[in-house]
Formats: sequence, structure tokens, C-alpha cells
Amino acid sequence: MDNCLNCGATLHGPYCHQCGQKASLPRLTIRSLISNLFASITSVENKFWFTVKELFKQPAKVMQDYVSGKTVTYYHPIRYFLIWVGLAALINISTGLYDMQSTDTYKYILEEGDTAAWERQKSIQNVIKKFTNLIPLFLIPFYGWISYLLFRKRAYNYAEHLTFVTYVIAQNTIIGLPIFALYYFIPSLISYAIIIGNTTGAIYIAYVYYSLFKISKMKAFSYGLLINFLGLISMVIGVMIITIAIATTILLIKSAWG
Repeated sequence: MDNCLNCGATLHGPYCHQCGQKASLPRLTIRSLISNLFASITSVENKFWFTVKELFKQPAKVMQDYVSGKTVTYYHPIRYFLIWVGLAALINISTGLYDMQSTDTYKYILEEGDTAAWERQKSIQNVIKKFTNLIPLFLIPFYGWISYLLFRKRAYNYAEHLTFVTYVIAQNTIIGLPIFALYYFIPSLISYAIIIGNTTGAIYIAYVYYSLFKISKMKAFSYGLLINFLGLISMVIGVMIITIAIATTILLIKSAWG
């Protein structure tokens, strides 16, 4: 009896029961390489766009399927998240929307004539801009924690709530793309970006959680607002605590070494 060329397991059919590789592979040719590449690309693309569609059409089913083990059908939540967040960050920065929104936000905080304060803030924003595509990643554990606390009596654990919010944030990012276009063509709307973002985000969370947890639409929307608001606040507090801890540690090390 033959053994699998990939993992060495004993073969009992046309595919290896251990790793899934074909039992018999033809010799590589240019044609087979191109065919395999095309099959891989279309397989990934089909799964990706299927996930996009289903998360709009029946998001609760996608999430229930994924946490129950039906993972092959859908795109991995983290990869899915990174693709959409990366695209949004690229559009946001390349179109100048990021700078426009930052300027609009800080005009309510900083005095108009305080040049030094504006320059400091500009330097901070330039640093943050470099990590714009990674910042939403920090939202996941905090959004997941708030979601878990709100539904802790349900059957889902914290890791499963992380999966839910990862898909939710990614899908909300897609919803935000046409809103970016509105900001670009109607810059005055940027002043309402936080309100618009939180409202549309809460609506999609409500749509998901209404089906997922079988709660009323009003309760689902209220929870959506809470997850958005408390998730963001807890992330900011968490980042501040970590920053202070790191800065304190550095100062202690420097003082110890004299």
C-alpha cells in the first residue's frame, strides 16, 4: 500500500485522510503550474466574495457556522479584517481625508492661534498615520470584551465574541467606504464623521445581534451603540495605561543605570 508523499500516512483512497493531498500527482508542467495557480486564486476569491455577500445577507449564520467549526466555507476573520481595514486606510490617507478629519477634530480642542500646540499635534498625527491600518486591530479585544459582558449568559465564550466583532468591524469598514466618498465630495460632512460612523456601526451590529441573539431591534441597536462607545473608550484607556507603564519602566531603567 502506498504512502502519502506529503505526510507519509498510509493511503486508503484518492486523497490522504491526514493532510488532504492527492494520492497520485502528475509530473509538473507549465500547464499544470498555471492551472494550479488559477485554481488557487479563484478558490480564494470565491471564498472571499462569498463571505462579503453572506455577511450582508445572513451574518448570524456566517458567525454561527464559523464558531461551530464550519471554517472552510468562509474567509478567515482576521485576514478578512486586515484586507478591508488596509484598503480603507489606503483610501483615507491617499485622498487626504485622514488629515482633513484630524484638523476638523482638533480645531474644537486646540486654540486657533496656538501654533506650538498645532505643530505638536501635527507631529503626533503623522506618527499615528503610519499605523492607521493597525489601530483598528486594537479595537478587537475591547469590542469583544464588551460584547462578551453584554451577552455573558449566552453560550458563546470570549474567543467566539472576538470572531463576531472581527467580522462586524470588517463589514462596517466596507459600509464606510461609500461614506468616504461623501466626505471627499462634501467636506463639511467630516464634522459629523464620529456621529455618522457610530450610527452606521451600531445599525450593522444591531442587524447582526438581532438575528444572532434573538433580541428586540431596539435592544440590539442600544447594544450596538454601547459596544461602539465602550469599546472605543476602553481601548483608549487601555492604550494609555500601557503607554504609561512602558514610559515608567523606561524611566526606572534609565535612573537605575544612572
